[in-house]
Amino acid sequence: MIHHLSIRELRDAILCKECSVTEVIQGFFDRIDQHEEKIGAFLSVDYESALAQAELLDRKLARGEAGDGLLTGIPLGIKDNIV
Repeated sequence: MIHHLSIRELRDAILCKECSVTEVIQGFFDRIDQHEEKIGAFLSVDYESALAQAELLDRKLARGEAGDGLLTGIPLGIKDNIV
């Protein structure tokens, strides 16, 4: 399970190819789907765009073209109170 990993551990797992960005994103979506009805944390979740970006990043990582950013492949949610 990726949910117990810190951001650094998750990033290292992606860069070491222990998991793909797509697997990480799908894992978080599965967790959102499992708990969102009870929690109500998100106004919207853009599954299609996030998975497309994850697949693009996976291809770049496979070619060695990405991965030097500190948050490479790390999913995030943006709070709606930001103005």
